[in-house]
Amino acid sequence: MVSTLFAGTYNVDKSHSNVGFEVKHMMISNLKGKFDNFNGTFEYDEKTNTIKSLVGTIEVSSINTDEKERDEHLKGADFFDVAKYENITFKLEKIKENKALGKLTIHGITKDVTLDFENKVVEVEVFKGKSVLEAALDVNIELPYSCQTGNCSTCKGTLVS
Repeated sequence: MVSTLFAGTYNVDKSHSNVGFEVKHMMISNLKGKFDNFNGTFEYDEKTNTIKSLVGTIEVSSINTDEKERDEHLKGADFFDVAKYENITFKLEKIKENKALGKLTIHGITKDVTLDFENKVVEVEVFKGKSVLEAALDVNIELPYSCQTGNCSTCKGTLVS
């Protein structure tokens, strides 16, 4: 059974969501990773058929590149410094056409960002007696992080701005 999507506030479903990243490695390959722990809420406006607010938090210590030594290095003071900066946050300010404008905070620094946005919010499906929101927010963020050395067995580069 499919019904119209109702206005309201929804939680991000972690079982159907992913917070991943891709970084150029030594200019010849791409290193992929993800953050295993994150959460978020968003508000849907049925009049405009779009998301009108969104707040997300990523637990930086949950970084996962499938290489433990590199992950530990990325958690350290040279990169994310999780002892001081536990979370990455994003707060949506508005959606304009296919762009999501908001505030992104990484490493204690908040910047205005414009993200690519594809509104796929379409319907609610009733599944096992519960309403399930079918939605997707696809974004691509380019960050000022770069490995600045050729010695990258554990990504011994530095955070650059």
